[in-house]
Amino acid sequence: MEPNLRIVVKVGTSTLTHDSGDVDLRSMEHLVRTLSDLHAMGHEIILVTSAAITVGTARLGLRERPRELRMKQAAAAVGQCRIMHIYDKLFSEYNRSVAQILLTGDDVEDPDRSLHLSNTFSALLEMRVIPVVNENDSVSSAEIETGRHKVLGDNDTLSAIVAKLCRADLL
Repeated sequence: MEPNLRIVVKVGTSTLTHDSGDVDLRSMEHLVRTLSDLHAMGHEIILVTSAAITVGTARLGLRERPRELRMKQAAAAVGQCRIMHIYDKLFSEYNRSVAQILLTGDDVEDPDRSLHLSNTFSALLEMRVIPVVNENDSVSSAEIETGRHKVLGDNDTLSAIVAKLCRADLL
């Protein structure tokens, strides 16, 4: 791999969690170690992560994924906090700093907001910080509510949008 590539890595819920919805710490640690190694080689890493609703559902002790939008959004808020706590702890073991960026469709559709996002990503990467990105499910229903206009849609689409915003070399 060439030095100093800007790489967006998308990781899905099934990689980050067990079937029970609990966080798969072994898998997350392996991911963080791999990304930290790439970062140490001089590459710029942007991580697009999933699993907020699943992790929140498990953290709240709910027996199944909520069906009601407001409950899904509440689970996402709890899960996102848990996921970021784990990423922060694991990356810090490799002397890496992370930043959380939660996006909505409005953030990427509006030219001014999109420019600010691009500038934020650039500043974070300049400071050798690893941005951790997810859709802001606690305020946006684009992915979790069906039948409505979807800009981000899912984290596959989100990762492509982030790659374009960040002018990534690889996704």
